[in-house]
Amino acid sequence: MIKRPNLSGARLMMSISTFIRMAVGLATFMVLARSLGPKDYGLMATVFAYASIASTLTDFGFGLQALRDIGADRNRAGAIIAECLRAKTTLVVLVTAVAVPLIATLNLPIDGRVAASLLFLSTIVNSYGDMVLIQWRGTGAFARETRMVIWTSGAHMVLIIAASLSGLSIVAISAVYLLSRLIYVTVAFRAVRPRNWIIGPLGETYGKLRAAAPFAADGALSLVSGQVDVVLISSRLGLEAVGVYQAGSRLSQGALALAIILASVHIPRLAATLRQDRSLALRQERWMQVECVAFGLGCFVLFVVAGPFFTAHVLGSAYQDADLLWPGFATFILARFIVAALGISLVVGNVIGARVIGQVAALVLSSALLFFLLPLFGVKAAPWFMACGTASSGLIYLVARLRHGLGGKPTQPGPSPVSLIDAIPADSRGR
Repeated sequence: MIKRPNLSGARLMMSISTFIRMAVGLATFMVLARSLGPKDYGLMATVFAYASIASTLTDFGFGLQALRDIGADRNRAGAIIAECLRAKTTLVVLVTAVAVPLIATLNLPIDGRVAASLLFLSTIVNSYGDMVLIQWRGTGAFARETRMVIWTSGAHMVLIIAASLSGLSIVAISAVYLLSRLIYVTVAFRAVRPRNWIIGPLGETYGKLRAAAPFAADGALSLVSGQVDVVLISSRLGLEAVGVYQAGSRLSQGALALAIILASVHIPRLAATLRQDRSLALRQERWMQVECVAFGLGCFVLFVVAGPFFTAHVLGSAYQDADLLWPGFATFILARFIVAALGISLVVGNVIGARVIGQVAALVLSSALLFFLLPLFGVKAAPWFMACGTASSGLIYLVARLRHGLGGKPTQPGPSPVSLIDAIPADSRGR
C-alpha cells in the first residue's frame, strides 16, 4: 500500500501561482483595454488569438504527455522534457518559416504587421518557458514555480502597464511584450537547466511526434476551441465587437487558469497512484471532481454578481455592452470546470481518443453557431454558443469515462498512446 499523497502543499502553491497570474493578467488587461479602447484592443486580441494557434502547433501536445509520463516515472523527468524541447524546436523552425511570410501579406498597415510579428514571436518564446516548467509541475515542485511566477509576472505587469500609460504605439507595446517574455524564458531555463534540448536527430523527432500525436490533436483542438470565438467574432462583427467581448473573455481565461492548474496537480499524482493502488486512485479522482465543480460554482457566482460592477467602474462606458455577456460567460465557465474534471480522468486513464472526439464535437458545434447566428443575435450570444460546444464535449467525455473507468490498466510511461487514435472511426476524426 502506498502512502496517501498530501495535496495540501500543492494546493497552496497552486492557489498562489494562480492568484498571481490572474491578478497580473487582470491588471494588464484593464490598463490596455481602457487606454486602447475596444477597437485597438480588439486588434491586439485578434492577433494574439492567431499567434496562440501557431504556438500550439509547436507544442504538439508535448506538455500534456510529459505531465502524464513524468507522474508515472519521475526519475526520467529531465530526459522527458529534453525530448519534448528538441522536437518542439524543430516545429518552431517550420512554423516560423510559414508564419513570417503570411504576416507580411496581411491586409494591415505596416505598423500592424510589425506588431503582429512581435506578438507572434513573444507567444512562441513564452511557450518555451511554459514547456520547461512542466518538469517542476510533474515532479511536484510547485513552490519553486511559485517563486519564479512572483517576480517574472511582476516584471511583466510593470513593463506592460508602464508602456500603456506612457501612450506608446501598439508596435512599442508589442516590443515590450516580447522583452517581458524573453525575461521569463531566460529565468525559466536558467532555473531548470535542461540539457541537450536545442534540436535532435530527425528520427528521434519523428518518433516523438508520432507518440504525441493524440495529445497534439487534443491540445490543438482545445486551443482552437478557445480561440475560435475571437477569430469568428472579428470576421463576422468586426474588431470593436472583439474588444467588447474581451471584457468577459479575458476574465474567463483567468478563471479557467484554475482548471489548468488543477490538471497540473492531479494528472501526475493520479497517474502515479493508479500504477500501485487503483482503489486509492478512484477516491482521489472523486475528490478531484469535487474540487473542479466547487471552483466552477464559485466562478459562476462571481461573474454574475461582480461582472456589471467591473464593467461600470473599471472598463468604463465604452464597454457598457459587456453587461449582456456576464450570464453567458458564467455558464460557460461552470461547464468548462465540469468537463475539465472528466478530461483529467481520461488523460490519466489513457483514453485520449475520446478527448479528441469531444474536442472535435465542441469545435464544430460552437463554430457553426458563431458563424451562422452571430449576425442575428450579436456578440451577447457568443458565450452561450461556446457553452453549448463545451456541453457537447462533456457528454462525450462522460460516456467515455463510464465505459472505460479510470483506465483498464495502470498508466505506464513507455508505451505510446498513438494506438488510441487508430481506434477512432475514420469518419469521426474530424480532419
